[in-house]
Amino acid sequence: MIHASANNISSLSEAPFKAVYVINPEQYDQVPSHVVSSIKLSTVTLASLYSKFDLIRQKSNKFVVFLDHPEWSDKLQEVLVHCLFCPNYLFIANRPVVMINSCSRSQRGGITEFLTRLRECLDLQGYHGIIEWLTDEKQIRSDRTLQPLIVTPGLKAEPEWVKEHLLKDFQSLTNYVIFNFGSVDGAVISEQSIKATCETYLQSDPLLSQGLRDYIAIEETAGFLNAQNENLQQQIAGAEKTIGVIRTKYKDDYENLFKWYHNEYEILPLWYKRFGHILKVIMGKRSFRSLFSDDVKKYKS
Repeated sequence: MIHASANNISSLSEAPFKAVYVINPEQYDQVPSHVVSSIKLSTVTLASLYSKFDLIRQKSNKFVVFLDHPEWSDKLQEVLVHCLFCPNYLFIANRPVVMINSCSRSQRGGITEFLTRLRECLDLQGYHGIIEWLTDEKQIRSDRTLQPLIVTPGLKAEPEWVKEHLLKDFQSLTNYVIFNFGSVDGAVISEQSIKATCETYLQSDPLLSQGLRDYIAIEETAGFLNAQNENLQQQIAGAEKTIGVIRTKYKDDYENLFKWYHNEYEILPLWYKRFGHILKVIMGKRSFRSLFSDDVKKYKS
């Protein structure tokens, strides 16, 4: 039976969506503990982020970096990489999230070159790719699984917007929502208003509320399994790469090893191999049930 974490479904008073506030580094102290901070990083905010860096990396609440300026430098890249390796940096499916100003992204000079260098750097550290959160609403709505919705001060008819974009399905409702207000107070007010609309919607139907709980439980389990699968795929790729190196660099030794295996082990009689499996069961290195499992048993008559 699948159980969701208590943090997500303990009560309907907790918003099902995950709030993200876009802030300047000096506003970090004002952000509520349940909120993901999207901290602006540019040549203008670099010194301010430096002054808050120790505090940011020591807290448990998640944060992401918001690249909102087209002028990039080696120092900027160095700070960003340091942020990505903080234990509380936000990762989704084993990939770090980076928020990007879509206007800057459209200026294909500096930002494209910067992201290329960043991906190369992270690839060397074992992180294969990043997840981009864009501030262009059209692009954000194109991929519901990775891209959150954006809420800005100019948003009108908020309840209607919530019903149209957030309450249309469980995947949208449980996604991240970015509040880009320039001030923490404005983001808090908007988050509370949207949360109240969600509460009213969910409390109107007990079956709907239970459906949300079940969805969150399945979503969490699927996320864990997907992350585990990606780790295993990377391990397999690494093992295959190692074997390739061994085959190339130690060709003679590799072939001699497998030649010995086939000559010394494969020619052993079947009864001898089966006796070896029984011996492993007696020694506690293998379960008794595995002797009768087609998934485990390697030698059949």
